[in-house]
Amino acid sequence: MNNSFTLFLNPLGAVRVLCTAFGTCLTRVFARFFGAGAFLAVIYGFFSIFAVYSRYFKS
Repeated sequence: MNNSFTLFLNPLGAVRVLCTAFGTCLTRVFARFFGAGAFLAVIYGFFSIFAVYSRYFKS
């Protein structure tokens, strides 16, 4: 069975594969250039900014 034919029959599976590949690629790039510590710091910073915004909009 040809891969492109399978992906054509199952677009949801193709999207899932693409998202997984993109996420893995992004994680590898972050890990390579910034290190795992900086990657975690970016995630932590994003969540803290989100928490500050939600607290600001609630009050």
